[in-house]
Amino acid sequence: SERDSRRTSYQHNINMQSAEDISWLNDMSAMAQNLGFANMEQPPSAKVTIPVALLSAFVVYYLLAVVKKPKVAGGNGRLRELYQQHCPSLWESYWPTFWALNAHVSSIVRAFIQRPPPFISYERELVELADGGMASLDWVKEANVLPSSAPVLLILAGMSGSSDCAYVKYLALAGLSEDYRPVVFNQRGAGGIPMKTYRLFCCSKVDDLQMTIHYIRKRCPESKIVGVGVSLGGIQMVSYLHQTGDNSDLSAVLTISSAWSTYATQKSIEQSRVNIRYSRYLCGKVKTTLLSYLEQDGVSRHDLPFDMEQALRVTLMSEFDKVVTVPVFGYSSLDAYYADATTNNKVDRIKRPLVCVTAANDPFVPEDSLPFEAVEKSAMVTLVVTAYGGHIGFLEGVLPTRQMLTDRVCKEFLLAMKEYHSKVA
Repeated sequence: SERDSRRTSYQHNINMQSAEDISWLNDMSAMAQNLGFANMEQPPSAKVTIPVALLSAFVVYYLLAVVKKPKVAGGNGRLRELYQQHCPSLWESYWPTFWALNAHVSSIVRAFIQRPPPFISYERELVELADGGMASLDWVKEANVLPSSAPVLLILAGMSGSSDCAYVKYLALAGLSEDYRPVVFNQRGAGGIPMKTYRLFCCSKVDDLQMTIHYIRKRCPESKIVGVGVSLGGIQMVSYLHQTGDNSDLSAVLTISSAWSTYATQKSIEQSRVNIRYSRYLCGKVKTTLLSYLEQDGVSRHDLPFDMEQALRVTLMSEFDKVVTVPVFGYSSLDAYYADATTNNKVDRIKRPLVCVTAANDPFVPEDSLPFEAVEKSAMVTLVVTAYGGHIGFLEGVLPTRQMLTDRVCKEFLLAMKEYHSKVA
């Protein structure tokens, strides 16, 4: 069938890329031999005894302490049955890349070595927002062959992400493999979108997202819309779900590495000498985006609802939120904003299937901030917590340059939602 033909084509491309990886490893091995590393003399005792002992110890540690099944909470009733039937990755042991167990290594490595699939391309549609700002919808061209009734997969990346990111393209590929129509929502200033106003993002004020979802609903009236949000994108989608309740135009959502408590995230990334680098990096990114607006002709710093000079001096995200986000979005204080953006006390308001995948060692999402107790009482919300994975990491294999655990979870979740919606309808 046409669908099987497309799947075969996608798998062929992945296999070709895997062959490239093997070739690359062989080249590295040959280079090491040419440089003489393979012929270096070692004491007889060091040649066998020490390496074998260390390797054996690590293998035992890896098998006993690292390879574990994810913790799964909530999603009771028929949803849990569907997940058990269609989402084996939620119940099977996760085998993380053995040399990238550290949360920071896992988080950073994926951004640098994951190669995007070469067969994902976009058609960009600019979206004018209510206040004159601009965003975009990047529709995956390869989905143009699908019928008009095909479900839409709306992808929302993290704070520094866009449709160009490799992890976003693999999520789009997962949608294609299940005959979804993937579209990436690039927020203000992301993916090369010019800044038209001083307004950036907010975890809790999701009118940009809501307006975009309404637009997709009008453009694709026959289609279900399923969302996948990563990091900040997931926080915004969960905020949308609890704010809209039974009136949500998203029929289901999958989140990856998304926080439930803004307080816990701020504390985790700003009260650690290591984690604080994330806050500084993200703060630098949003300041650069804001500056791109201020450098445009005709823009005056005196018309801003915040002190621009003070905004340029901040170095942490909590400082940026206090100086910029709070006044721009009309909050009375930083505490008021963080309270509104925290969602672990609003689980009961979510009326659509929601699966949230996170890692216990995620530096942005402390495990003790996850709403296990509330989720256990919910028929709609499911928490999936792996022991390792970092933030948007979830690496697999010796050389993790392609698809990761969360890409498989996404594909399986989309299949489960197809069956769920067919029975609900």
